[in-house]
Amino acid sequence: MTKLFEEYWNNCLTWLIVLPVDRTVVQYASQIRYKLKMKQKTTNLADILIAATAIANNIPLITINQKHFENIDGLKFVPSK
Repeated sequence: MTKLFEEYWNNCLTWLIVLPVDRTVVQYASQIRYKLKMKQKTTNLADILIAATAIANNIPLITINQKHFENIDGLKFVPSK
């Protein structure tokens, strides 16, 4: 790992808040998975948990892969440039 790379991530970790995957997130994830199945759509478990965490905490999602989340209802995104 380069010094610049290490400094970058250490800086990110100073302001990063890690949100838990708690009972509420799991309940949202279960609902998301069910709704996707009813629409005959799929996405991986990691993306479902990310979306469920954002929804459960009422925060918008920042992603460069918005396509992975486009079939998930109720998810808000930070507008991209």
